[in-house]
Amino acid sequence: MKKTSMLFLLLIIASSLTAQTVGIITYVEGEAYVSRADGTEEKADFGLFLEEYDVISTGEDGYLIWEFTEESGFSGEIQLEPSTISQIVIDKEDNKELASMELLSGEIFLKINKLAGSQDLSVHTQSAAMGVRGTQFTVSTSPAGDILVVCTEGKVECVDDEGEKAFAEPGKAVEKRLEERLRTTFFKLADAKRFKEEWMTGRMEAFKANAAKAFGHYAKLYRERKKAFLEAYKELVKKHDIIEKWAREYKQGTIKGGGVETLKEKKELVPVILKLKKEMFLFSRVYYRVLELRNYYYKGVKVGVIEGGERAENFIKEVEKDSKILKENLKYVHRAMFLFKQKGAGFLGESLF
Repeated sequence: MKKTSMLFLLLIIASSLTAQTVGIITYVEGEAYVSRADGTEEKADFGLFLEEYDVISTGEDGYLIWEFTEESGFSGEIQLEPSTISQIVIDKEDNKELASMELLSGEIFLKINKLAGSQDLSVHTQSAAMGVRGTQFTVSTSPAGDILVVCTEGKVECVDDEGEKAFAEPGKAVEKRLEERLRTTFFKLADAKRFKEEWMTGRMEAFKANAAKAFGHYAKLYRERKKAFLEAYKELVKKHDIIEKWAREYKQGTIKGGGVETLKEKKELVPVILKLKKEMFLFSRVYYRVLELRNYYYKGVKVGVIEGGERAENFIKEVEKDSKILKENLKYVHRAMFLFKQKGAGFLGESLF
């Protein structure tokens, strides 16, 4: 496929598609931005609607609150603390509504109203997932990817990448440090804020004292995840003609979910999209963590030699070189998945999460 053909398709999609509205910003201060799936970026402001696959970020002085819209099917608010990056996707599996919050870096507070029996909401980080019903809790992450879950109301189930479970409840937090198992720790509910601050201070000190460990861990993981993502992406590119056809139909207002031809096209794309979405999220969780590490490197955190005898600066150069093309790839994947949804709800009974 020619590069010009791909760029043409991206222009068609970017100018004509509108993703599902999932939230609205109700408060913002300091520096905060919303990066859309089509590659555009907007300064966050009161009343700005949020769509699926939007990446919401706050600067060092930024703070933002957004609420679910009625259209999303969920109810509650999300608060982003300074230096936070997150993303949300809402999907349906059979008759069940699924919402996934991606915490790519920083800290978020969730106040979720009681969910219906047909709804599930989860928060994902690089090393664990948190299942939510009606509850209030905070998920904090350190530059090294350590996580802390502090629940002030309700109960949160935490599951690590090995399938091990732990529960955060008022007065009992769940923590996971880099390359360690889940653990629980107790705190006084009235001191929850101070408890979180002291935890973050301690994890920052540990990171700076041994930054090479975190850089080495994520350099290896980044390369593994990038390889898997790009292999899955190549399979999507092979279906470019179908995606381009759907983009034209959407622009013309003629896109439909039924018919023999559509079923044949979707049958071709189902395994490709399912595999790619899984790899996209696995890669994104590592990619944004690596970008955060890059920022600390430029701020003067001493790293030196990382795992395998590689110098950290060489890894950072690799990430910088990859960045532009990877952003274009992720944008194309988001648009392809949106078009797939326009051809019919759900993914033929397969969960995206």
